[in-house]
Amino acid sequence: MLAIELKKVKKYLGDRLLLAIDGLRIYRSDKIGVVGPNGAGKTTFLRMLSGKMLPDEGVINRSVEVTFIDQFEEKDMVPTDPSPSAPWKKDLVNPLLMRAFQVNDEQRETLSGGEITRQKIGRAFSQSTSHILLADEPTTNLDVEGTELLQEQLKAYDGPILLVSHDRELLDCVCNRIIEVDKGSVRLFSGNYSAYRTQKETERERQAQEYVQYVEERERLQVAVREKSRQAKEMRATPSRMGNSEARLHKRRVNNKRAKLDRGAKAIQSRLEQLEVKEKPVSLPTVCFDRIGEQKISARKVLVLREVSKSFGGRNLFQDVSFEVSSGSKVALVGPNGCGKTTLLKMIMNSETGITVPAAARVGYFDQRLSRLEEERTVLDTLRSVSAHPESVIRTLLARLLFLGDDVYKKVKVLSGGERVKLALARVLVQDFHLLILDEPTNFLDLYAMEALEALILEYPGAVLFVSHDRRFVDRLAQQLLVLEAGRIIAYNGSYSDYLSKSQEKARRLVTDQERKAGRENSSEELMCLQLRLTQVLAQLSMTPLKGSAAHRAILEAEYQQLVKKIRSLQK
Repeated sequence: MLAIELKKVKKYLGDRLLLAIDGLRIYRSDKIGVVGPNGAGKTTFLRMLSGKMLPDEGVINRSVEVTFIDQFEEKDMVPTDPSPSAPWKKDLVNPLLMRAFQVNDEQRETLSGGEITRQKIGRAFSQSTSHILLADEPTTNLDVEGTELLQEQLKAYDGPILLVSHDRELLDCVCNRIIEVDKGSVRLFSGNYSAYRTQKETERERQAQEYVQYVEERERLQVAVREKSRQAKEMRATPSRMGNSEARLHKRRVNNKRAKLDRGAKAIQSRLEQLEVKEKPVSLPTVCFDRIGEQKISARKVLVLREVSKSFGGRNLFQDVSFEVSSGSKVALVGPNGCGKTTLLKMIMNSETGITVPAAARVGYFDQRLSRLEEERTVLDTLRSVSAHPESVIRTLLARLLFLGDDVYKKVKVLSGGERVKLALARVLVQDFHLLILDEPTNFLDLYAMEALEALILEYPGAVLFVSHDRRFVDRLAQQLLVLEAGRIIAYNGSYSDYLSKSQEKARRLVTDQERKAGRENSSEELMCLQLRLTQVLAQLSMTPLKGSAAHRAILEAEYQQLVKKIRSLQK
C-alpha cells in the first residue's frame, strides 16, 4: 500500500538546484536507508517528506501520518513515559527495550546529548503504527548499547521507515531499500546498504569499461581522420610533361579522389563529434606514508599502562587499568557512554602516573574540539604548515578524503562540520606520528568519508588507538579491543564481531546455567516434598488396623507407586 508519493518535486538552495525528484513512491512495507555525502540534501529531503519544509515545485501526497526524529530539533520535547496522550503500543514496541529510551521529566534540564537522543526516540516510538517514521541520524551521541537497542526497535517497527544514518551496520540490519541523494538526484536501490555498495561497485566497473571503449573508439576515429587527411594531401599534382588533355583528365581523377577522401574524413569527423562522451570514473590515489627524514623507533611497545586509576568526586571511573599497545597495531577502546574512555585518552596525552611512551615516539591526538584549525588558512596551507611531505603527497591525502580540485583552496572558515573533521584528521595523518590517538573520528563524517578514513588508517604504518561508536568501523580496523566496563579493562585479541559473538555466547551459557541451577533447585525442593509425602503414605499404610475401607488402602498404594516413580526419575 502506498504511503507517500512525490511527483516532479524540486527544491532550490538560493539559485542552486538542491534536489530534483521526477517521481518516487514509498510503500508501507518499506524500510529505506537514505545515504549521500554531507550537504547533498538528505535532511532537506526528510523535512519535505515530513511537511516541515515545502518543495519549490511539484507535489508530495501522504496517505499516512508522519513521525519525525529530527537531529536538529531539541525543543518542545514531551515526556516519553506512558500517558493517555502518548500510550505505548504493546503490539509495536518491546517495553524492555523502550525503558532504555525513557528519561524522567525532572531530569530534562540537565540532559546530555545521548539522553536527548534517547528522549526523541522514545517519543517517536510512542506513536501509532500507522505512522511513517522519518529518522535523521537517530544514532547521534548514542553508545553501542543504545544503537543496538534502537536497531532492535526499528526492526520491530510495524510501519514504513526512512532512515538517514552513517551507521552501516544499522542500515544493513534494518533496511530493505536504499535511497541515494547526490548531485541533485535521488536514486532508489533494492536491498540493504551492502547490496547498494555492491550495485555501485558493479556500476563503477561498467562505467570504467565503457570509458575504455569510448577512449579506444575516439582514438580509432581520430587516427582515421588524420589518415584520410594525409592521403588527400599526398595526392600527386599533374606532371609537367603531360599534354593538356591528358593533364586535364589526370587533374579530374585526382580531384575526384581527393574529394572522396575529404568526404570520408568529414564523415568520420562527424561520427567523432557525435560519439557519446563517457566520463572517467573517479579513482582515489594511494598515499605513501613514508617518514621523511626520520628513523623508525625500535621499541616494540609504543604505549604501556600499569595500574592506572581515575576518580571524580568520590566516583571511581576505573581502577588499576593496565594494557599495552604494540608498534603498528590498530586498537579500539570501547565501552558505554560515561565509562571514562575520553578521560583515559587525555591522561595518556598528559603522560600521567603509570603511563609510559618511548622517548623517541611521536604521538598525535585528534578530538572533536578542532581547536587547532586556523580560520583564515586554506585547506592546503593547513597541512603544508605542519608536514614535511611534498605538496603532491599532501594533495593525494586530501583527495583520498574527498577534497578534490579547488576544494584545497577553501578557507577553514567556510568549511562544513564534516569537512572540518576531515581536515583535522588529515592534519594528524600527514605528520607521520608513531602513535595516533583518535577520539570519535567518525562523528559528522558521511559514509563515503568514513570508508575513505577506514582505508587510510588500514594503510597507516604507525599504531592507532581509537574510540568510536561505529560498530563496522571498529570491526574493520581493530586488531585488538580494550573493553572498558565496570571500572576495569578487558583486553581481547581479535575483531569486534568475534568479541560480540563470544560475549553473546557467554551470556547465553550464563542464562542456561542459571536456568539449570534454578531447575536443580526446583527439583531438589520437589524431591523433598515427594519424599515427605512418601513417608506420610507409608505411615498410613503401616497402621494396624488401617483406618478406612479397602478402597482407601488401594488409593494409598497407587499413590505410593506413583511417588516412587517420580522420586526415582528426579534422582537420575
